[in-house]
Amino acid sequence: ETVVYTTACFEDSDIEPSADAFLPFQVNYTERFSAAGRTSGGFVKRDGRPRDSEVLTSRLIDRPLRPMFEKGWAKDTQVLAWVLSYDGVNSTEPLAITAAAVALALSEAPLKKPVAAVRVGCLPEVGMVLNPSIQQMEDSQLDLVIAGTEDAVLMIEGYADFFTEEQLLEAISMGQDAISMMCRDIDRWVSNVGKAKRKDIQQPKHEELESFIMHNYAAKIRSALISPGKLERQEAIATAKEAVLQSVEEHFGSKYDSNVVSMIFKRLQSQVMRKCVLEEGLRSDGRGIKDVRSISARAGMLPRTHGSALFTRGETQAIA
Repeated sequence: ETVVYTTACFEDSDIEPSADAFLPFQVNYTERFSAAGRTSGGFVKRDGRPRDSEVLTSRLIDRPLRPMFEKGWAKDTQVLAWVLSYDGVNSTEPLAITAAAVALALSEAPLKKPVAAVRVGCLPEVGMVLNPSIQQMEDSQLDLVIAGTEDAVLMIEGYADFFTEEQLLEAISMGQDAISMMCRDIDRWVSNVGKAKRKDIQQPKHEELESFIMHNYAAKIRSALISPGKLERQEAIATAKEAVLQSVEEHFGSKYDSNVVSMIFKRLQSQVMRKCVLEEGLRSDGRGIKDVRSISARAGMLPRTHGSALFTRGETQAIA
């Protein structure tokens, strides 16, 4: 008897695109006391700011949906998920992800494919369980929230109690089978009552410019991406970008705006990095795909603070 009411909408005007802009997409997931038949016991009866669990669930919804929008979609888009009823038996996270995906699939927003989500648990002497209840999860050795399309897994979130790789693959396979079936049902629903998708997407083709940059600067971009130090890598990428901007201006004049060149440079940067990973087995700092950064821990760093430590991994440090 858990019910999640979900809506999707978007602003009709475009946001000015830029090279560093993210998709203007916002998700708000809300749980209220009234969903469980309760009211606040304090002086303030209204619900306050979002709790940590609500923020994390909003992120769970955002993560598999964001990459499924058509490239170039620049309209401010919002999804609101509101738990209307909670029975204390069925968890809300997979339901909220699926409901948000259905709302977008039925709307005019250009979602490429339907998305669905499930939770997979593992109970002693029972094995893998699809969408276990809250009570069953107390004994579960596995908690995976899986989201995906009919033919691919988009997100895996959760933990496992010393599971083997084979066991995890079994859990993911079970979840993906259920997701595929749900996505096919959503597809049929969309074909019956869904709205036509918007076509006014900002994705102009600049094949001549892309070809020019890739032909002349792919090697320089690759060299910058695999530079070992973080600051060195950022400086090398900035130098390569500046060289591209100057070269394009000299070759094409004022035909292409610097913002357009920057967006294409960023897109080609991703393509070069993907090629390095898949074909050469190199990551962005030149490490192999099986290489791990140097890790160290220093205990008792602060003179009076109880339990202080400095953790270092590569160039990242944290004091705890």
